[in-house]
Amino acid sequence: MEDIVSCRQVSALHKGGRMRTDGSRVNAYVVMALLSALLMLALQPVNAAERYPLEPVDTSSPRATLTGFLAEVDKVWRIYRDRYWHSPSQELKMEIFIMNQPYTPGQRIVVQGHDGFVEQIGLRSTKIRMLNGSLAAIPNEKMANLDIENIGRRNFIRRQTNIRLAYNRLLEMIEQAVAIIKDILADHEGMRPGLPPRVFFDEFNPDTLNIAINYWYHPPLRWIALAFDEQVNLESMRCFGEAGIKLAPPTSRVDLAGAAHAPGQPAEPVQRT
Repeated sequence: MEDIVSCRQVSALHKGGRMRTDGSRVNAYVVMALLSALLMLALQPVNAAERYPLEPVDTSSPRATLTGFLAEVDKVWRIYRDRYWHSPSQELKMEIFIMNQPYTPGQRIVVQGHDGFVEQIGLRSTKIRMLNGSLAAIPNEKMANLDIENIGRRNFIRRQTNIRLAYNRLLEMIEQAVAIIKDILADHEGMRPGLPPRVFFDEFNPDTLNIAINYWYHPPLRWIALAFDEQVNLESMRCFGEAGIKLAPPTSRVDLAGAAHAPGQPAEPVQRT
């Protein structure tokens, strides 16, 4: 690892930049890794019951020579994959992790309950600035084995919400409410042709009638998308008020036990779970 990272790259990492490796150095490293694996296979003792993978190649014709060579290469690759790829060393995991670059500084990620922005990728750890302002440092050897959700690379921001109407609303009012929301979201800001908004009267809840709303905002800029959500909410409330459509208030149900209780004493509520 020390041979790969130059002094200039180390200084760039300490300044908060990402590791930059030129293509020729990466290609040379990959070739060296494959040659090292083949050398390890050649030096490893073979049991008597195990057949040696390499055999003399048939050279009777160019076609047979090429076919035999490819077959032997396939054998070597399968042995390398079965013995080393499924249980690579920690150094190999780290090198593969760095080359894949699952995240870069400035991107928002979620990993093992940590939700924040990548502030620095060091040689030993990744520093994440949490949404509450705290700084979390996770070792890179641990990051290489964790599932990472990169929110900074999402293509859009999806909003999924519901509007609930009371059961005493007329059918015409429900149809009008759905039409109002569809009209507000028609060709809305941040819409792409392949992801139009979806509005449906979809559920009969125990106490309300439910209208499901789904739409997607592009580009995935959080605060701009929230400002658009606010515009949709305000316009919906204004149009509902003009049409005389009222939303269902929050409701809760409490059963009172007690037909038989002392006069003048309140009945004891029974909580149901």
